[in-house]
Amino acid sequence: MTVLCYPLIFEVSQFYLYRDMALLIDDIKTELRFVGKYWRLSGRPTVCLLIREEHMRDPHFKEMLDLFAMLKKGFCDSTKVRIGRLQNLISSSCI
Repeated sequence: MTVLCYPLIFEVSQFYLYRDMALLIDDIKTELRFVGKYWRLSGRPTVCLLIREEHMRDPHFKEMLDLFAMLKKGFCDSTKVRIGRLQNLISSSCI
């Protein structure tokens, strides 16, 4: 069994600001920048992004798609990233 944890910024019942698309995108970028700068453990850090239907219906969802396009190119601002399916990433992840 694989258990997957996601950042608290996606928790609907506890964190109402997840509905602000611009803030959510900024939080994702900030978290990736922080992890990229301070990660010192062996293995790659794995950050999971939870996308809900209400995110896709948001009028500003295009900005999230722009973020995904940037991630697909391998970078988030100046932080190098790698995207993929969890089962493909887990072998090189820090568990």
